[in-house]
Amino acid sequence: MEWFKGVLAAFILLMLTSVNADAANTVALVVGNAGYREHSQLGFATHDANLVAHALFTHQVTLVGSRALHNLTKVQLEQSLEELVRLAQTADLVVIYFAGHGFQHNSSIYLLPTDTPTLKDQPPVEAIALNGWIARLKEAAPNAKRFIAVDTCRDVLAPKP
Repeated sequence: MEWFKGVLAAFILLMLTSVNADAANTVALVVGNAGYREHSQLGFATHDANLVAHALFTHQVTLVGSRALHNLTKVQLEQSLEELVRLAQTADLVVIYFAGHGFQHNSSIYLLPTDTPTLKDQPPVEAIALNGWIARLKEAAPNAKRFIAVDTCRDVLAPKP
């Protein structure tokens, strides 16, 4: 699987050149959530995030927090996304890489912070709706290209009959 992360990082860097984006004018949020309180632990999420962050950092991409961020709670993840939106205002390319638990519900993708409780049949309020943050990025930086990689199992929460 490590080869895939190398390919992903290479793809992001290729994207920089294909959209004529300057790496110095690219911002990224790289998150690896592995240590969940009420969900299974993930063995490679932080490692994978580190690989992606390293590839981006070595090409002068501005990283939120200056590195891969690990095991973020809801408050920490929202603060990091707020910082990304702020930095995106002057960016040509915005990158989000999230490795951790997530799911899809009613055509929306949710990212799970490490303090998310056990899932029932509806998205918990602790889950982060990625669609809303994508909309905020479009608002903040309408001309910037966006590349979003969600490395999760994306379980679908189906309503109970």
